[in-house]
Order: sequence, then structure tokens, then C-alpha cells
Amino acid sequence: MKIDNTAELINVLRKCKIAIYGAGYVATRFYQSLKEHQLDGNVFSFVTTTGSSLDKDGLSVVAIDQLEIDDLMIICVAVHESIKDDIIADLVNKGFNKYIWIYPFLYSLMLGTPTYSNVKVPISRIWNKVRDDYNMAVRYLAMDNYYGRNSNGYEIYKRCLSLFNNEKTSEERLKQFIRLIGSWELNGYDTSKCSSVFENYRIFDGLHRIAVASYFNQEFIMCNIYPITKNISEIHNQAAILTKQCALDAKFEPELIALLDVTNQRIEEQYK
Repeated sequence: MKIDNTAELINVLRKCKIAIYGAGYVATRFYQSLKEHQLDGNVFSFVTTTGSSLDKDGLSVVAIDQLEIDDLMIICVAVHESIKDDIIADLVNKGFNKYIWIYPFLYSLMLGTPTYSNVKVPISRIWNKVRDDYNMAVRYLAMDNYYGRNSNGYEIYKRCLSLFNNEKTSEERLKQFIRLIGSWELNGYDTSKCSSVFENYRIFDGLHRIAVASYFNQEFIMCNIYPITKNISEIHNQAAILTKQCALDAKFEPELIALLDVTNQRIEEQYK
């Protein structure tokens, strides 16, 4: 189903019974947004590949094979881009043709309209807001692995993303990241793809693109800039922020934490 903007999405959801495909952090954030728009009453179930005996927010989590086709129902695919194509192909194969991938609308649902759209932001300003966590370092190490400068960057990347994703999603996100690096290498920076940051330059979407730009010593990145109406922890799982404390809580080995610290220092040298 083709939806052009958030207002149109809200209008469609108002008229439908909603099944949310997914049970991870995207689905959780989406359901919270539906509550804020007084649309949660239209949600009758969460859906996953296999279902679950555990409820989510008081709603059942059913297997896709248990879901019946209903003309009044729309399936909101609330998953990361890296796994959405397989899910949509399965839905179509099972006869579900009324669906929408909601991730492109998630942040405008949560935060409203950007204060500024499609503007150049110096990466140095963004780095100043994220230098105290390891997310850029993790992506640098994966890029080093891509270029043969280490042999463990991919595994470190998957391990870190698996703190808040399942293993399959982390694997698919790595594949997507590798495709992004290859595309950037071949075609350069696609300025039509915007990252999203708050007015204080803290990233909440598009970190991979920012990391690649930084790795290639690009001075700026195109961004949509949003007002600070929510705390970053309301948007992302705390584990996704990956502070040193988070790494310690996850029982990362001292050697790995030291490597992440060294990599952060390497990025710091870029922006001195």
C-alpha cells in the first residue's frame, strides 16, 4: 500500500484494524506512537513469524500462519529495513496485500515535523555529541574489516548489535552495511539520503551513513533536524547507545573495551 506522508498514514490507520508485524524495538516504538495519536485502540494483535505465548502490552503475539485475511485489516510491518523485504515477500505469498512498512514514518510519528529538512551538518558537531559511546567505533572496526585492516570487525559489529537485535537481524544489518560501504566506494555520497539528528546534533537515525562519511573524511552529512521533544532513551533501547557502562554490563572483555577506546581516540584525532 502506497503512503506518501505521515498525515496520510495516520488517516489510513484511523480507518483500519491494525496488526503490527514485529515484536522488537521498532514495533514497541511504533505502538507507543500509536498510543500518543490515540490509535492504539485499533490494534488487535502483534504478529511474528512463529508467534509467542507471551503477550506484548496486553496484546497477543500470533504467528503469521494464524492470521486470517480481513479486508478491514492493515498489517504494519514494524521492523528494520534489513529484514523487511523477506517479511513482505512472505506476506504477499500468503495473500496479505494490504500492508505498509512503517519505519520511514516512525520518527515523524514520534517527534513531529523536523525543524529543518535536508541541511548540511558538519560531522565534527555530531562527533562531539557521540564521543562518549562506542557506536562510531564499532562501525569503524567493521569498515576496517571490509578493507582487510582487521579480521574481527564484523564479529564485533554483530555482537554489539545483538545486544538489542536478534542474531538474524544483526547478520542482515551487517550485510546491509557492507552494501552501503560498497555503494559509497563506487558512487560516492548520495546526498538525497538524510540522517536524523536532534537540535543538539545527537544522532537517532542514519548512524551507519554518518560513520561511513566520517571514515572517508567527509566534512558534512545531510540531515533532518528535529526538536528535542523526547529523550534519546525513549527512541532507542539503552543498549543501542552502547556507553562504556553498557559494554561492561554486557561482559565485554577488557581487550575489546580497550580496542573500542583506541578506535574512539582515532576518531577524536580526526576532529581535533
